[in-house]
Amino acid sequence: MTELQEFKQELIHNELSQATISRYMTDLNQFIDKTGISSKEDINKAKLLDYKDYLINNFKPASCTIKLIGINKFLDFIGLDNLKVKLPKKQKKNVLEDMLTVAEYERLLKYADKLGKEKMYYIIMTLANTGIRISELEFITVEALKKESTSIKNKGKIREIILPKKLIKDLKEYCKKNNITNGPVFISKAGNPIDITYIHRELKTISGQARIKKSKVHAHAFRHLFAIQYMKRNNNALSLADILGHSSLETTRIYTQQTKEQHQKSIDNLF
Repeated sequence: MTELQEFKQELIHNELSQATISRYMTDLNQFIDKTGISSKEDINKAKLLDYKDYLINNFKPASCTIKLIGINKFLDFIGLDNLKVKLPKKQKKNVLEDMLTVAEYERLLKYADKLGKEKMYYIIMTLANTGIRISELEFITVEALKKESTSIKNKGKIREIILPKKLIKDLKEYCKKNNITNGPVFISKAGNPIDITYIHRELKTISGQARIKKSKVHAHAFRHLFAIQYMKRNNNALSLADILGHSSLETTRIYTQQTKEQHQKSIDNLF
């Protein structure tokens, strides 16, 4: 479909990340293959609803929603917004479950050090102390350490992140030791920005050795930990939304809720 390539160019023009564009294109190609459509004229509500049912029955709710969001964006782009499908309703959790704790974070650092994984030690520390996404590590540069802040460019938006003084000190020592004088702090042996796949693989290894549930150690684990700790100390959801780059406060609202243990204590002490 020529419209698919035009849609890809539109995503690039809107400065979406390469990972996001790749995900949209993969999901849309799966939609096209499954439904057998070959042109815009082949798309109808019945096929869309059948595909929605297929997703609901074969994918987790979060994955299903992400795939349908991509399809709806494509329908919007090609002028078929009247065919957009409703997203599956998801019951909101009133507690934060399976979140990484401070003690577990410290245990990950301990084992990263114990296993001789110096780079991962500082990556984990950086993610937990800034709340940035793993894909945004490239913006932690030697130049950013000097000015004590960094400008994060993601999803067509720019946000300024202030770096904690202790983190700056630790990362400067890391750079000095590894002869990193400019550009991204975390680089591969070839001198390129660190690969996200490498980070995920190393996190699995470290969490396994530290005996921490692997479901707790994922791409956003340290971002969640930062957000929870920030809310405990500052209780300012608006400021946190700016730091995390959330467009809606509704996304940030989850961090104002209680953990399962806190919720249990709250209801145990009602009377």
